[in-house]
Amino acid sequence: MRINCLLLVLFLAVVLPGCKSSAERQDEAYSKSQELVKDYSQRWPAFEQFFKAGETAALKLHDEAAGLDEEARTAKLKEAGQAFGPAFLALRQYDELRRTIRTKMEKLDRTSVKKRSTDSKIRALQRDTDQILEETDEALGKLKPKNEGEGAAEVMRQVSRLQTIEKRVSSVLGQAEAEVRIARSKNRAKDKKQ
Repeated sequence: MRINCLLLVLFLAVVLPGCKSSAERQDEAYSKSQELVKDYSQRWPAFEQFFKAGETAALKLHDEAAGLDEEARTAKLKEAGQAFGPAFLALRQYDELRRTIRTKMEKLDRTSVKKRSTDSKIRALQRDTDQILEETDEALGKLKPKNEGEGAAEVMRQVSRLQTIEKRVSSVLGQAEAEVRIARSKNRAKDKKQ
């Protein structure tokens, strides 16, 4: 019994210091959002005016979180992360979706089978993806929203276009990966016969 208790205490002493509290994770998310605001302000200057108001509100909430108990601090920091505003949140979704599409396209390029039945689909998809990414980037670059709601709405229209192409990318990627698995399975079967 004493050994079990000793092991439990040892385990907690080793594991717990490495665990981050919810408040710490929310604080890191807040810091990441601050970095993104700077990046997005450079990439999409038309939104900078909206970011300033959101950043001010978020900073106020972040400062209010100091000195609160863990649960209240976590809630306040989460609120601070959302205070950057709808345009920021929409651009963040756009940026993450864009990165996801690029990552999946790179993965699709790495799937290799000598003669894939999906090759023509992949080439068409690459053309379409490049075109849509270029068009959505251009649309956001030219955007001059009158207010934050208008800007967020336009960003969400572009997000919708990216979601459509992302579904196609995922579908073709799934087909290509299935072909790779089938080809590997056939090669293993051949190797066993020899």
